[in-house]
Amino acid sequence: TEDLYVQETTMEIASQEMFSAQCRSEPEEAAINQVAEKLLKAKKPLIVAGLEVTKSKANQALIELAEMLAIPVTQGLSLFADFPNQHPLSLGPYSRYLGYTRGVDLLIVIGAQMPDEGHYIVTGPPPEDTDVVHISMDPDLLGIYQATDISILSDAGAAIDALTDAVKAQASKREIKKIRDAQYQPIVDYAQSQRDRALKRAKRSWDQAPITNARLSTELNDALDKDAIVCSESLFGVPEWFDFGPDAKLQLGPQPGEVLGWATGIATVQNWPNPISKWLHYRGTADSCSVITCGPLHAMTHLY
Repeated sequence: TEDLYVQETTMEIASQEMFSAQCRSEPEEAAINQVAEKLLKAKKPLIVAGLEVTKSKANQALIELAEMLAIPVTQGLSLFADFPNQHPLSLGPYSRYLGYTRGVDLLIVIGAQMPDEGHYIVTGPPPEDTDVVHISMDPDLLGIYQATDISILSDAGAAIDALTDAVKAQASKREIKKIRDAQYQPIVDYAQSQRDRALKRAKRSWDQAPITNARLSTELNDALDKDAIVCSESLFGVPEWFDFGPDAKLQLGPQPGEVLGWATGIATVQNWPNPISKWLHYRGTADSCSVITCGPLHAMTHLY
């Protein structure tokens, strides 16, 4: 790849519409009403958001649903940040090591594969003794290896809209506000405490060489424009330090890790239709960054 950035070539860039299904599959009303009923009764619900949320342009709808009842959201396996990762209700990537999962009595997976104990990125399984709801447009993801209480084949955006309407139909504004007020501050305090603990741990090796993902990501997040595109090949230790979301920087990656070097091509192609955007290609280990490539100046910096 040493000559990648000096090669001349031509290519045709297909529009995003050519990779999108032109349909909106609505969920079954009875099933959505059951989910709404469970959600209103739950003492400790949790949402796992995935790729289909962004593909159905339902990010803002998910934010509104989460804020309405103060539901914390974790990130499932995805190319994007499907829920803003610096939102007060964001708990970061779903993991078996996420302490908040203890005592969760309702898990709603929207537009993502079910957390899998055999997967090395979004590790599972779901919390024990919890009701599980799975919503996806992909029938191959539903009811495969994880028993679920309710599985719904639906467009993520349509399901989120329908669930929001069902909650409002089943509970008064006063009841909804009571639920939100009881849960919001404890969840926000928990999420912030986890961020503070992560930063404290990161500071212990802040000045090491090679530079750590935590420090580099934090400083780049402060330096880059809001519309920057960050293409990360590092599987861990990068997204949580950036401000990613629909109205913030755009995250591309990581992918599951089967193909090394994939981010170089993605970052290069991304720069062709967006020559003015600032973009960043990130490559390194789980703990430190070895190579970054920034656009549009195509300057490559080796960090040791």
